[in-house]
Amino acid sequence: MTPSSNQYVGAMPEPPRAPKPRPSAAWFGVGALLVVAGAAVGVVLFVRIFSAGFLSVEATVPADGLAHEVTVDTDGDRFLWEPELGRAECVVRDAATGGTITLQPVDGTFTRSGSSGAWQALARFDAGSGRLSVTCSPEQGPAQIGPALVVEDFVLRVLLAIVVPLVLGGIGMAVLIGTGLLWVVRPKRTG
Repeated sequence: MTPSSNQYVGAMPEPPRAPKPRPSAAWFGVGALLVVAGAAVGVVLFVRIFSAGFLSVEATVPADGLAHEVTVDTDGDRFLWEPELGRAECVVRDAATGGTITLQPVDGTFTRSGSSGAWQALARFDAGSGRLSVTCSPEQGPAQIGPALVVEDFVLRVLLAIVVPLVLGGIGMAVLIGTGLLWVVRPKRTG
């Protein structure tokens, strides 16, 4: 095939393309925001691990042999806590039905400390209607009722508190490093 008469075929190479300009300085802000967001999310998720209810006390029942009516949430099982160095012997009834609630042994050892001292989980039970009548023997100690720990949920919260900040912070650092390298290698923007 021969070139047409109006085309010029020369030995000169095409002129080089202009290099891409360096990225906008706004990308440094994006990277920094991702790093800060990762740190903030990490703090929030870590705080939520322990404020999710496991450490809360919904009711304290004195050891006086009298029935005390208490109200607890019905969003899951509850722990009956006894003083760590003492004992509690309590009967829990559903105030709405009058039926005795079965106290099941806990799987493992769960302890907590707070302003009211150290406590250990004695039993796990279904909260029923949430309106409970609790009687604790005067020969033993007082008891507390609070949400039961679901180990799988706890582990998931811990993993999220670790992974999510690492991912956000990692992406932020990658953006900062990539932008910094391109900022150094590429020429300034013109116009």
